[in-house]
Amino acid sequence: MVQSVALAALISSVVYLTWRLLFTLGPLWLGIPLLLLEVHALLSLALFTFSLWDLRSWTGNAGRQPIPNDLRVAVLITTYDEPEEVLLPTIAGAIALPEIHRTLVLDDGNRGWVSDLCQRLGAQHVTRPDNTDAKAGNLNHAIAMLRDSVDVVAVLDADHVPTERFLTETLPYFADPDVALVQTPQEFYNVESFEHATSRSLLWPSQRGARHHEQSVFYRAIQSGKNRWNAAFWCGTNAVLRLDAVRSVGGVAVGSITEDIHTTLRMHKRGWTSIYHAEPLAHGLAARTADEYQLQRFRWGSGAMQVIRQERPFTSRELSLGQRLSYAGSLLGWFDAWRTFGFLCWPLLSLWTGQFPIAGDVVTFAVLYASTMVLQRLAGSALGRGMAPQGFAMVFDIVRMPINLRATATIVGRGAQRFEVTPKGQADRERASVPRLIVGLIALTTLTLVWFAATLAGLTWLEYTNTTAIWITAGFSAFNLVLLLLGARRIRSAQFAGSRRRGERFSLPVAARLDGRAVRLADISLTGVAVQARAEQPEVHGHLELAFGQERLSLPVVERVRRPVSPPGTIHLGLELDRPDPKVLAVLSERLFQRGTPMAQEPAITEERATPRRGAAELRSPVL
Repeated sequence: MVQSVALAALISSVVYLTWRLLFTLGPLWLGIPLLLLEVHALLSLALFTFSLWDLRSWTGNAGRQPIPNDLRVAVLITTYDEPEEVLLPTIAGAIALPEIHRTLVLDDGNRGWVSDLCQRLGAQHVTRPDNTDAKAGNLNHAIAMLRDSVDVVAVLDADHVPTERFLTETLPYFADPDVALVQTPQEFYNVESFEHATSRSLLWPSQRGARHHEQSVFYRAIQSGKNRWNAAFWCGTNAVLRLDAVRSVGGVAVGSITEDIHTTLRMHKRGWTSIYHAEPLAHGLAARTADEYQLQRFRWGSGAMQVIRQERPFTSRELSLGQRLSYAGSLLGWFDAWRTFGFLCWPLLSLWTGQFPIAGDVVTFAVLYASTMVLQRLAGSALGRGMAPQGFAMVFDIVRMPINLRATATIVGRGAQRFEVTPKGQADRERASVPRLIVGLIALTTLTLVWFAATLAGLTWLEYTNTTAIWITAGFSAFNLVLLLLGARRIRSAQFAGSRRRGERFSLPVAARLDGRAVRLADISLTGVAVQARAEQPEVHGHLELAFGQERLSLPVVERVRRPVSPPGTIHLGLELDRPDPKVLAVLSERLFQRGTPMAQEPAITEERATPRRGAAELRSPVL
């Protein structure tokens, strides 16, 4: 079905654009730009189809080969300013991996408490004299330090907690001496982040109701498709790299702020093989707020422009045609923001000037234009295997448009881009500001619709000669205004304005006792706990005991919140963990991240709230 829908959309788009070019061009100053926008949409769909044509044989597996006996492994955790509640689970998860390995925490923040934490947990704390070249420099420093003592390194960002099978599933690929990289998906445990939404896919009932994030279609589908062309690339974290391959290209690339794709591209040019293993084997923090999202996307987008300028991947003869097309699909996708901007603007020009970009029968154009766009959207949903809900996608086209326009504009610049770390941990409890471009387009579109109504009423000097065309144009403008308002609402939503408690909350179905009295565990993080107890529960000055089968875990807690809840005779207690031993936190972290279910993020801004809602998603997503 996927291929049929995609082919139907491509063929109908070609037929439609041929008709447009030969028979319908109106005023060239308005008609040509609209036609170019439609051609760009067709090219984007063609690249999307190329990337996602067939995923059945390309989800990645190691053929169940054993891990090479002589493979020497190190896990590198890069960190700069992340708080303990973010960093500790990653260190604890890395140390607990069952395979023989070293765990190194590469601390560019040079923090004493990180050194103490590493010593308590059994990791090696690594610092360097300066922060030259940011994350790439941090990794290169560690690689140089390891010299010939390690064959492969697993790279984890500070917030990405590995499952116990992370090395078990990835290391067997390195039995093939040509394999330079094994990348796994980025999945997230804060399932109520700014990036997440519930799928309502009509074409994929199996995905309906699942929580997907804005990058799901890339990590769960596109990257798998790239395996077909040996074009899957390193995404910064959740990956394992062969050091001989990294050294063969001069180390981790420092010429851009997206060192991951840049390094992979150089390795592909040298003939190395990359593998995408589509099973989620680590979970991290998605951007929780619009500000975090925009900072992250600007870094990725401007880094992509640096890679295009420096490596020229679309014309390089060192890459196969399949690899060039695969890189084009990923790197040129940043320019889709210009198409979005163009589709928002052309109806406004028509309404202000009274000219329509189409010659010929307007109703025929409107029907064919709308049906082609709908078919392209259906193809996008089908190719994304239900993980790209099109309503959600259209809203995010608006959300990321301003930042992607800025990022792609850097392709004409030569100045160095600054690497800015995406904030992790507790977020500011303030709503994000809507970008001025979106605010301006909302105001201009609203004013234009007022102008349209005034002109119809004869209150302006303009006279519309083709009322059918102008009504259709006004309809496009009204639809665009709805999308702009939905984008602005998501950016300003109090839901994404930060969290009251540091650390992500989990539901953990275990028995609990507070100062010896039975309580019900509502949610728990590495910094705090919420429980429900009987009203006669005395003030807390002790420990919360959790029972994991025969194992008991005792956490020192301090009472911070007490309020009555239903049913009568029940109270809600908010407890803060009171300087627990890092080893105890490491055990708790393992239980939360391996067995817990993420909780929905609490509403921010409003001080009074009800008991937190349960999360709708499971921690682990199914493999395609």
